[in-house]
Amino acid sequence: MTGLPHLACSVFYKQMYGTLNEVVVPGNYDDDITVNGLDCGRTYQVYARCTNLIGDGAISRQISQKTLGVKPSPPDTESDFLRPSNVSVRLDLYAWNDDTCPVSYFVVEYRKRRASQLYNTEIYISLYTDCFMPFFQDEHWTLVSNNLEPRSRRFSIRQLSPETSYELRVRANNAGGSSERTYSFDTVSRSAAGERLGSGSLLDASDGRSGGKEGTFLAIPGIIAVLLVAVAIFFGIIVFRRREYFIHPNNFFRSQFTNLPLVSSAPKCCPTLKI
Repeated sequence: MTGLPHLACSVFYKQMYGTLNEVVVPGNYDDDITVNGLDCGRTYQVYARCTNLIGDGAISRQISQKTLGVKPSPPDTESDFLRPSNVSVRLDLYAWNDDTCPVSYFVVEYRKRRASQLYNTEIYISLYTDCFMPFFQDEHWTLVSNNLEPRSRRFSIRQLSPETSYELRVRANNAGGSSERTYSFDTVSRSAAGERLGSGSLLDASDGRSGGKEGTFLAIPGIIAVLLVAVAIFFGIIVFRRREYFIHPNNFFRSQFTNLPLVSSAPKCCPTLKI
């Protein structure tokens, strides 16, 4: 097509495995071309083809170009992101740094912290693992939302237990990729939540989802041990009594009536029968 003016040029672009898009530019256009509406942080394949009076020309060399933007950056610490109370925790979603690539949605999950994370001593493991670990099995993650939009900026997880330790797992997704971070927090007591509400440091005391004292968990093994001992004694008495019945049934029944009072004469209230 040398010597003949271009009537038009078409610029084709697409993501890998994506839909092919086309932008038509007039042939006399001699400035830079800007393609808008692209996803941030994504790589595109681009090529062009021009047309003149004779027909379509050859396809240009295909080039790859990545748009600006990276995956979200999570907050460094719990205090930058979480605001726990007694029965809820508030998530400050705006604390996630999305740079030039806005977050599309969040996936939020939580669970109670595992016992192995609360107690790291070998003594505890050796004493309680066999008997009590069924009570401390890993909690399953509870899904709060798999498509939480960031436009709300803040989000509260409710119906938590006061003075309990939790884990929170959050994954932020944008066009540049996804980032995941797990945080730990403790719900506070109701009195502490009320004090924080009164001081203005807590926006929603009834919503708190943090706080927790490990002393609560420390008391649980002792309580369980007492209950197990009581149950063992109870069943031991039953087994002993049944054993005595089967081995010496006469003695068993005789012992049941040994302390009954003997009646030497008929009660005065009842008439006697003389023959």
